[in-house]
This record gives sequence, structure tokens and C-alpha cells, in this order.
Amino acid sequence: MAQSLRHCYCSVPQCSNNKRKFPYLSFHDFPTDVEIRARWVTAIRRDEGPNFKIRRGCSYVCSQHFSSEETYVSASGRKKLKKGAYFKLALGGTLRSLEMQLVLMNL
Repeated sequence: MAQSLRHCYCSVPQCSNNKRKFPYLSFHDFPTDVEIRARWVTAIRRDEGPNFKIRRGCSYVCSQHFSSEETYVSASGRKKLKKGAYFKLALGGTLRSLEMQLVLMNL
């Protein structure tokens, strides 16, 4: 899905990254798989409710929360996440990649 400059904001709490201020970052949709999506929501410590809804094309996690090993550049030149990608950092850097991988594997 094309990313509009005005609608790309990172959903991770305490992260203020957006496409307008940081055009070099990539912004990744939440997974469509319900179980994996729930793991992402738990990992970033958000709950879907009246103040936060995950919508395709509106809810993103920026590339700063993933290691470079978790991304690749597609044939069209877009940076994408590898299948099963996990967070490098979330919540202002309080979670490390190993901890995040363990959380995702155990859920």
C-alpha cells in the first residue's frame, strides 16, 4: 500500500517518528495474521480500544524498531520486513531484540 506523507506515524508509544520529519525511514503495517498482530500489540504495550485501533494503511511501526537484518529491499525498491521480523527496540529503547524475540516466541 502506498504510504501518504501525512498519514505515516509510528504507533509505538514514546516514538514520535513520522514520514514527514523522517522521509528516509520506512513504516510497516501491522501483520494481517491475528495471532502475530496480537503479539506486536502486546510487544509495544498497546491495547486496541477507543484510543488505539489498528487499521491497514493507517497504523504503522517505523523501521527504527527493527534491526537491519530484519529488513530487505524489494525489487520495486521499497524496504520491507522479512517474514517473522521482531522488534529491535520499543518503548523508547527499553526492550532489547533478544527480549523481544523471546516474548514473541512464547506468546
